[in-house]
Amino acid sequence: MIETDILVVGAGPVGLAAAIALRRRASGEKPRVVVLDKGRSPGSHVLSGAIVDPSGFKGLLTDEEVAKLPCEAKVVKESFRCNMTRGFSVKIPWVPQLMSSKDFPVVSLTKVTAYLAQIAQKEGAEVYTGYAVTELVEKDGRIVGARTGEKGLDKNGAKKSNYLASEEIRAKVTVLAEGGCGILTDKLIAEKKLQGVRPPTYAIAIKELIEVPSGTQTAGEVMHTFGWPADFNTYGGGFVYHVSETQVMVGYAYALDYARAEIDPFRLFRRFKSSSAVAPHIKGGKSVAYGAKVIPEGGFYSVPTPYVPGCLIVGDGAGLVDSLRIKGVHIAFQSAQAAAAAILGELAGSGEAGPKYFELLKSTTGWKEMERVRNVRASFS
Repeated sequence: MIETDILVVGAGPVGLAAAIALRRRASGEKPRVVVLDKGRSPGSHVLSGAIVDPSGFKGLLTDEEVAKLPCEAKVVKESFRCNMTRGFSVKIPWVPQLMSSKDFPVVSLTKVTAYLAQIAQKEGAEVYTGYAVTELVEKDGRIVGARTGEKGLDKNGAKKSNYLASEEIRAKVTVLAEGGCGILTDKLIAEKKLQGVRPPTYAIAIKELIEVPSGTQTAGEVMHTFGWPADFNTYGGGFVYHVSETQVMVGYAYALDYARAEIDPFRLFRRFKSSSAVAPHIKGGKSVAYGAKVIPEGGFYSVPTPYVPGCLIVGDGAGLVDSLRIKGVHIAFQSAQAAAAAILGELAGSGEAGPKYFELLKSTTGWKEMERVRNVRASFS
């Protein structure tokens, strides 16, 4: 059995942000922080490519560290289109203020996560990859740690020569930073009845990185779309991010509560790429990377109670995504900082971290941003 002060499950951006904040904000003796992730390396399970609202870095990273972020480009030109058919789209004369990302960095989240891991380890956090956490450990109604899964089993469950038994990690506080639809997070929310006012809803986001001929595109140009190939009763839309002069990120998000059983989101994505609004951006290009992830886009009313005694939920696992902008990285960072402040308060003897965490979370600009657009997603139900 391993003992630590804080156990963070998930070495994605929010888990590493929590580790950094916990080590940096501690006064006196710093707590031991252990971060576990099932991926081979920090960022290996992160779907790359995002426009990040830099407000999330405030109070977490120094100005020098922000300046060294692996930024691919900055948004210099943006547009917003309504796709009516494959061959016809309408450009909205202005970009809605809440959707505007002018001067925001366009980043590879994989690279950002690796960068945050370096900072976390420099601050003294212990980051271990290749370990899947399979269950939480509870004692007398309090989460007291977690248990990793066995390693080195063949397809029949027999032990191989590299077998490693499961390990129990005991912690004063556990932070769940698994992302959307995390196994531990979903199980905890269901068992402890932490659900929000509305059930959570999700979208599948499909992304592709396309290499295009040099000199045909402009770095920092972004476009967002809604409409075709989706129907107007299903929440979703697409985007095109010009990461550099030769790389374009194309993505399509489609709500998973769609009504028509024959819908195939991947086929919709291919149709989206063939539309007259998107095709010119990727003409002559070649796909070099592809991935998909779940986005918790239920919004403000779908946020669960993000804590139980001994355990806090941060980031996408708590549904902390702006359902209009479909942005959550900055809100996740703010939740990580709120969690760190509450945990350090508990370790110092000022009371249970959970209620304080929720109170601090509600005071963040990200929470207020979610509240401002609280009815956007619900209007599609």
